[in-house]
Amino acid sequence: MDEHDYYAPHALVRLDRHVALAGPPAVDLAPIGHYLASLCGITFHELARLVEHDAGMGWARLARRSRGEELARQVAKTLRRALADRPFGVIVIGHIPLPWRLRWRLRRTTRLLYIDRPLNMAIQSARKHRARTREQFPEFMPGGLLNAGRLRAAHEQRRREYRRMATVLDVGEAPTLRAAQRLKALLEA
Repeated sequence: MDEHDYYAPHALVRLDRHVALAGPPAVDLAPIGHYLASLCGITFHELARLVEHDAGMGWARLARRSRGEELARQVAKTLRRALADRPFGVIVIGHIPLPWRLRWRLRRTTRLLYIDRPLNMAIQSARKHRARTREQFPEFMPGGLLNAGRLRAAHEQRRREYRRMATVLDVGEAPTLRAAQRLKALLEA
């Protein structure tokens, strides 16, 4: 064990590589990832928040100002930095559409888990989020949450992107904490 490894003595679950959480829009990936990291005593990275921090502006503003290629480079750079971080922890991909090369890199270097929920749970989550914050989902992005009528298409697109690459975990209508506890049990096994 490295003497500079702050989290290692406190971690309840030892990982041999990062755990990456992906899923369709509006399935509460960030709260699930945060609970999972807290339950296991491991680090937590939310890719969208890291990109926002690096760029110095919010995701919606960044996506409007940047061209697709520039934004993709920023996401790739930030993801490489998160993957290089030690000790291993949870990386939440969230609503960010990744190019296929980055998805395959995630598959090779992390334990990639695709979190799925029923569509009605996603719609409820989207409504709660919109009521709670003024932030609108990135409707202008490919792969982003468009509206409740197009949410099914966004779910199917994301499922096709990750179907062959990730371990699919259907958490059903379980509350966020219960879903994180199921993930912890999966990691401990």
